[in-house]
Amino acid sequence: MEPIYLASLISFIVGLLSYIIIRFWILPIGRYLRIKGHLASDIVAFLEILQAERPRNNESSQIQDQGVLVRRNSSELISIYQKKRATLRGLQVFNSPCQYTQTGACVATSR
Repeated sequence: MEPIYLASLISFIVGLLSYIIIRFWILPIGRYLRIKGHLASDIVAFLEILQAERPRNNESSQIQDQGVLVRRNSSELISIYQKKRATLRGLQVFNSPCQYTQTGACVATSR
């Protein structure tokens, strides 16, 4: 086998392995860490609002908004786990977008 063919074969294999590692290992870990960080910061902000001595009237809307953010990030974190489990079981997973209600609940929409 000529060296040029051997080099192209090796570079193809390295590129393929790099794609698999990035796509199925590094990107999901980064997505998980990003959503986990958002959730942690939202929980801290929510607790700070709740621990105020006397919440004022304008803070009640802030409490509701923070509650919605916490529920939204929690549902995104759970959906990552559920997609991973479904993929590991061999099920075909489609990206079904969620439509969030005012309470922060995720409602699946039909396509």
